[in-house]
Amino acid sequence: VLACNYRRANTYLEKRQTKLVLWGSGVSLILFLAYLLERFVIFPDIYRMPLLWHMLGTDLIFLFLLLSPLSLVYAVGKYRLLEVEGRLRRGTRHLFTLIFSGLLLFGIGYYANKLISKIFELGGFWNIALTIVVVAVIIRGAQNLEKKLESRFYPERQRLRRMIHDFLQRTASFDDRQAFWSELEEQLRDSLAVEGVYPVLRASENGHFLLRDTLPTPFCETSMLIRKMERDARPIMVDEAMSSDRIPMSEPEITWLMRNRVALVLPLVAHGQLVGFLGFGMKVEQEDYAAEELRILSSLAPQFAIASDNLRLIVENVDKRRMEDELRVARRVQEKFLPKVLPHTPGLSLATRSIFCLEVAGDYYDVIVHPDGRTALAIGDVSGKGAGAALIMANLQASLRALCGLGLKLDALMLRINELIHDNTEPDQFITLWVGVFEPKERILRYVNAGHNCPILIRADGREAILDRGGFILGPFPDATFEQGCVRLDIGDTILLFTDGVSEAINSDGDELGEDLVRDVVRAHADETPEQIINQVMTLVDLHQGDRSPADDQTLVAVRIV
Repeated sequence: VLACNYRRANTYLEKRQTKLVLWGSGVSLILFLAYLLERFVIFPDIYRMPLLWHMLGTDLIFLFLLLSPLSLVYAVGKYRLLEVEGRLRRGTRHLFTLIFSGLLLFGIGYYANKLISKIFELGGFWNIALTIVVVAVIIRGAQNLEKKLESRFYPERQRLRRMIHDFLQRTASFDDRQAFWSELEEQLRDSLAVEGVYPVLRASENGHFLLRDTLPTPFCETSMLIRKMERDARPIMVDEAMSSDRIPMSEPEITWLMRNRVALVLPLVAHGQLVGFLGFGMKVEQEDYAAEELRILSSLAPQFAIASDNLRLIVENVDKRRMEDELRVARRVQEKFLPKVLPHTPGLSLATRSIFCLEVAGDYYDVIVHPDGRTALAIGDVSGKGAGAALIMANLQASLRALCGLGLKLDALMLRINELIHDNTEPDQFITLWVGVFEPKERILRYVNAGHNCPILIRADGREAILDRGGFILGPFPDATFEQGCVRLDIGDTILLFTDGVSEAINSDGDELGEDLVRDVVRAHADETPEQIINQVMTLVDLHQGDRSPADDQTLVAVRIV
């Protein structure tokens, strides 16, 4: 009946269930029937056998009878059928082989001992030693015979092992994961004769999984199927998982598996973490997956996972080096935007310094000399750091230089810049900017401060002033207004322009330097040259930071009226 049901089964799942029970019940019942025939029909005098042999034979037969309820329990209660069926078959086969081999070796050893005793007459010890040598030679031959039989009856297993071994040897030749998975797909599809192979890999930036590292899938870190694969690291038959309801799956996950006709999922675990899984489609010849195929794939899955993870690290390292090269180029371009050689500025002595905390910076300063002898000074800070802030800074410089040539008043100039920044940046991005124009004949400085750190003015006689007239930061407020400030300067006056990376430098305790200490240093060294003043301020900053790298760009412009 079981054999008929097995032949009539419509699905692979039904075939596995009936085949498991058939192996468990059929084999044990046949052995039990043979035992009964031997005992009551063929050898009715079996009771005359020694009691030990009689008990041993009876125990073995009833041991086999236990296979029937065991297989039934597994079939009904636990739907890991293919794995259980494979182990049961292999265990039964090995048990038969061991019994047969044991009886054969016992017979060979017994008769070899008799033969050696009759021929050589060496005595008990030497007879036993020669018998052991003969048995060892026979065992070695049996192992070689088993390998030859497997290659003869299961050549596809040998091909699968050889293909995967050769493929893994060539992993160093792949320069990206796309090529690696594409070739592995093709090799596995041909070797296993399946409709398709689908590598689903964990995305690096979030907890989702992507098909071939590009296409989205419904699987994520919180999925019960993903957790099951990461925990057990064993292949899962999709039809068994769906039928048993032991692995809850969402509707999108089931739809994805059904749409791609995935029959088997193979977890890829490297260093204790699930890096993805391989989805195997149905067999082309409408066969079920063999237990031996699952065993081979399970043993090699960690190698797939480690090879893929190594490729990911290599690609990330290559991308990182490429990005570093691009940032170095960007830094050289940005440095050309900042005036390295300061122009001749009538009535002013200048010094500047800018330190980037990253490869590219969001700080900005400029010195623009007009044909009539006036000098425009500017210092700014773009919110954020890195490449995005650097691009905005470059646009700011271009806009400021273009508008300075129109002869606008500073408050009108700031209105135009604010409009440009508001229209071309995200709402959460902004710029702080201080712009001043010095007229050397009257020694008048007109300026507008758009939310920037107020420059420090130290008069020649030691008095202090803050250049704070202006308005809000640039960008977020399209209707912002700005007020122009004006101050008359004298020979010997000193002005320090700086960004918040200087005054907000942080020490190991998380304390900021503060503008008061910066002002004290400028006041103490106001009679020195602009370059020396910058050196004194940066010495203070370095002492405060200690071994910490700057958390923000640091820019200074020192001005002396001459």
